[in-house]
Amino acid sequence: MNTSNINVTSGIILLVRFLLEIITVIGIFIGTFLGHQLAYKIGFFLLSIMIVIVWSKYGAPKSPVRLHGTKKLILEVSMYMIGTISFYIIFGMKMGLYYPIIAFTDLGLLYLLKLQNY
Repeated sequence: MNTSNINVTSGIILLVRFLLEIITVIGIFIGTFLGHQLAYKIGFFLLSIMIVIVWSKYGAPKSPVRLHGTKKLILEVSMYMIGTISFYIIFGMKMGLYYPIIAFTDLGLLYLLKLQNY
């Protein structure tokens, strides 16, 4: 694989990562409106806010207290698991399966190609 192919591949992986971060928060926030019970609506609203706060403090590339190494991986896996469970509850079985396949494939490629520091 030549350098330009690697750069394109890396760019796609990082773009998918960025889109997953946005889709996770928006998807969970949508649960505020689609939840059947008031407790679910409140829970999804608070969960979406919590994810934004935690990710911006500990996961954002420019954060002064950004996590690294194993702690960052635990944060990422936790966020994607929360997203997986939430998407399953909100959108059903298909999204509950598609989301983690995409999220964890991207996460694996991110670490395999050593792109996690971006």
